[in-house]
Amino acid sequence: MSEPEPEPAPAPQSKYRDGTFTGSAQGFEGSITVSVTIQGDRITNVSVVSSGDDPDFFGDASSSVIPAIISRQSADVSAVSGATYSSYGIMNAVRAALAAALND
Repeated sequence: MSEPEPEPAPAPQSKYRDGTFTGSAQGFEGSITVSVTIQGDRITNVSVVSSGDDPDFFGDASSSVIPAIISRQSADVSAVSGATYSSYGIMNAVRAALAAALND
Protein backbone atom coordinates (compact mmCIF):
# COMPACT_ATOMS: atom_id res chain seq x y z
CA MET A 1 0.00 0.00 0.00
CA SER A 2 1.44 3.38 -0.95
CA GLU A 3 1.43 6.57 1.04
CA PRO A 4 -1.26 9.10 0.07
CA GLU A 5 -0.05 11.98 -2.06
CA PRO A 6 0.57 15.11 0.03
CA GLU A 7 -1.77 17.99 -0.62
CA PRO A 8 -0.17 20.68 -2.75
CA ALA A 9 0.64 23.86 -0.90
CA PRO A 10 -1.90 26.59 -1.53
CA ALA A 11 -0.79 29.23 -3.98
CA PRO A 12 0.49 32.32 -2.20
CA GLN A 13 -2.19 34.96 -1.97
CA SER A 14 -1.41 38.21 -3.69
CA LYS A 15 -1.08 41.31 -1.55
CA TYR A 16 -3.44 43.40 -3.70
CA ARG A 17 -6.59 42.72 -5.65
CA ASP A 18 -6.50 43.53 -9.36
CA GLY A 19 -8.47 46.59 -10.39
CA THR A 20 -8.53 50.35 -10.17
CA PHE A 21 -8.79 51.97 -6.76
CA THR A 22 -9.08 55.59 -5.70
CA GLY A 23 -7.59 57.36 -2.75
CA SER A 24 -7.56 60.92 -1.46
CA ALA A 25 -5.28 62.96 0.77
CA GLN A 26 -4.61 66.55 1.69
CA GLY A 27 -2.34 68.58 -0.60
CA PHE A 28 -1.25 72.17 -0.11
CA GLU A 29 -4.50 73.88 -1.09
CA GLY A 30 -7.02 71.08 -0.88
CA SER A 31 -7.70 67.44 -1.47
CA ILE A 32 -5.83 65.36 -4.04
CA THR A 33 -7.56 62.29 -5.45
CA VAL A 34 -5.75 59.65 -7.48
CA SER A 35 -6.70 56.48 -9.28
CA VAL A 36 -4.29 53.53 -8.94
CA THR A 37 -4.46 50.49 -11.21
CA ILE A 38 -3.17 47.16 -9.87
CA GLN A 39 -2.52 44.18 -12.12
CA GLY A 40 -0.81 41.00 -10.93
CA ASP A 41 0.21 42.59 -7.62
CA ARG A 42 1.93 45.48 -9.43
CA ILE A 43 1.09 49.17 -9.70
CA THR A 44 0.60 49.63 -13.43
CA ASN A 45 -0.83 53.15 -13.51
CA VAL A 46 -1.40 56.17 -11.29
CA SER A 47 -3.54 59.01 -12.57
CA VAL A 48 -4.76 62.19 -10.95
CA VAL A 49 -8.53 62.44 -10.65
CA SER A 50 -8.56 65.88 -9.03
CA SER A 51 -6.37 68.37 -7.22
CA GLY A 52 -6.96 71.74 -5.60
CA ASP A 53 -3.25 72.60 -5.60
CA ASP A 54 -1.60 75.27 -7.75
CA PRO A 55 -1.19 73.72 -11.23
CA ASP A 56 2.49 74.67 -11.57
CA PHE A 57 3.57 73.22 -8.23
CA PHE A 58 1.30 70.23 -8.59
CA GLY A 59 2.60 69.58 -12.11
CA ASP A 60 6.18 69.58 -10.82
CA ALA A 61 5.24 67.09 -8.12
CA SER A 62 3.10 64.77 -10.24
CA SER A 63 5.58 64.60 -13.14
CA SER A 64 8.26 63.30 -10.78
CA VAL A 65 6.42 61.49 -7.98
CA ILE A 66 4.03 59.39 -10.09
CA PRO A 67 6.72 57.79 -12.31
CA ALA A 68 8.82 57.14 -9.19
CA ILE A 69 5.89 55.38 -7.49
CA ILE A 70 5.35 53.13 -10.51
CA SER A 71 9.08 52.44 -10.85
CA ARG A 72 9.62 51.62 -7.15
CA GLN A 73 6.23 49.92 -6.75
CA SER A 74 5.82 51.93 -3.57
CA ALA A 75 4.42 55.25 -2.39
CA ASP A 76 7.62 55.74 -0.40
CA VAL A 77 9.49 58.00 -2.81
CA SER A 78 11.25 61.35 -2.57
CA ALA A 79 9.24 64.56 -2.50
CA VAL A 80 9.91 67.30 -5.04
CA SER A 81 11.63 70.31 -3.50
CA GLY A 82 9.37 73.36 -3.79
CA ALA A 83 6.30 71.14 -4.19
CA THR A 84 6.58 69.20 -0.95
CA TYR A 85 2.93 69.38 0.12
CA SER A 86 1.70 68.35 -3.32
CA SER A 87 4.26 65.51 -3.38
CA TYR A 88 3.13 64.19 0.00
CA GLY A 89 -0.50 64.62 -1.01
CA ILE A 90 0.06 62.39 -4.04
CA MET A 91 2.00 59.80 -2.01
CA ASN A 92 -0.66 59.70 0.73
CA ALA A 93 -3.49 59.47 -1.80
CA VAL A 94 -1.70 56.51 -3.43
CA ARG A 95 -1.28 54.92 0.01
CA ALA A 96 -5.03 55.28 0.58
CA ALA A 97 -5.77 53.65 -2.78
CA LEU A 98 -3.35 50.80 -2.04
CA ALA A 99 -5.02 50.27 1.34
CA ALA A 100 -8.36 49.93 -0.46
CA ALA A 101 -6.77 47.34 -2.81
CA LEU A 102 -5.41 45.09 -0.05
CA ASN A 103 -6.61 41.52 0.04
CA ASP A 104 -8.30 40.70 3.31
